[in-house]
Amino acid sequence: GFGQTVRFLAWTAALGGLGAGLLGWAHAGPMATGESGIMAAHRWIGTALTAGLFAVAVLVELRSRRPGALTDWLAGTAILAGAALVAVNGFLGGSLAHGGLRHLMGG
Repeated sequence: GFGQTVRFLAWTAALGGLGAGLLGWAHAGPMATGESGIMAAHRWIGTALTAGLFAVAVLVELRSRRPGALTDWLAGTAILAGAALVAVNGFLGGSLAHGGLRHLMGG
């Protein structure tokens, strides 16, 4: 019953990830020699997500066209991995914007 919703959200995430990746590179500019580890991780996880979310959308599309145990597993695993990486990258972005881990403490 939720197949069409999942397809819509997968493609929306892929397009949103593309926009976020392009704007992230535009904002950060070229890589600096002394770039912090958090910035480098945020940059490359975001870059991987830019392409990876399209792979998730393709797997979801494949699953809707050819349902089966393997496509269900692949699509589900890809969605879970994509969501985890988006969460990690959001955390890293928050660390960059708000001064390391202090953004967790409040105040």
